[in-house]
Amino acid sequence: MTRAARPGPPALDISALLAALMALALAGPAAAEGNRLALACEALAPVPADEAIAEEAAPLPRQPTFTIAPLRTARDGSGTVEATGPDGRTNAGVTASHTGPFAWTSGTVLNTLTVEGATEDGRTLVLWHQLDQAQAQVPPVGQLTKLICEIS
Repeated sequence: MTRAARPGPPALDISALLAALMALALAGPAAAEGNRLALACEALAPVPADEAIAEEAAPLPRQPTFTIAPLRTARDGSGTVEATGPDGRTNAGVTASHTGPFAWTSGTVLNTLTVEGATEDGRTLVLWHQLDQAQAQVPPVGQLTKLICEIS
């Protein structure tokens, strides 16, 4: 029996990945001076229709945007940030380095953004994990979305 090939994520170009990570690393010292990291993204996989989403999970926007603004960061980029997610709320957050991962809580939802790599066309692959800490289900269920983002 032959299985049909499932479409996967775009192929990774190592040189594009290194260029994207270098650009983010070089932006680090500037970010410490107050520059913001703006991510304009689109979901890599189709977002399910609202009725298919669990009761506890909020529907995902088709083109989420994020802004990460450093507040107090060390030379390596770790420290505190202000994070604005697709809901438009600005929240206190943390980062482990200039390139993340970035984490913040908006309402009861813990959000994390992790850079996964780069596409051949220079965009950045990002994992967005959401965990509603107030949901009734035990253990809680998170939502992981792969995004392709343009970072400025």
